[in-house]
Amino acid sequence: MCVEVWDSSKDRLYYTIVIMIIQYIIPLLILCFSNFYIGILVWIRKLPGENHPTRIKELDQEKRRTVKVLICVAVFYALSWLPLHVITVVASNNQQLMSQEYLQVHWMFSHWFAFTNCAVHPINYFVMDKNFRKKTMKLFRSPCCSYLNNTAEFQMHRLDTGC
Repeated sequence: MCVEVWDSSKDRLYYTIVIMIIQYIIPLLILCFSNFYIGILVWIRKLPGENHPTRIKELDQEKRRTVKVLICVAVFYALSWLPLHVITVVASNNQQLMSQEYLQVHWMFSHWFAFTNCAVHPINYFVMDKNFRKKTMKLFRSPCCSYLNNTAEFQMHRLDTGC
């Protein structure tokens, strides 16, 4: 096992906290502030056709969906990266914990969970955004995916969803 050797355990803890601030807290704050700003812009923006009573309800639903997607992105980032940073801070404070087998399993799982953050975004968009879903399904019907288009399972899915 690879272990860092420090002159002082305080120095190791300070270093770990600084790394957590740089790699987790600052990006989380930037993500939250930028998503908050985008959410406000989406919410207050007046679109063409927004004065028609039939269109107002539809546009409000689209705005709510967009804000939900932005919130989900920030929340999932915070939740997916937090366990890794907590384990790192705790382990840097007490090196004996890292020799425990269960903590090594948690360490590996927290790395895996943190990296799933990137994989979840397309799923989040697919579930919450009708236009993204349509364009993704159109991509699978394109000539570059002709093998997939001809499979029975995909044909059944197209019949079920109307795509």
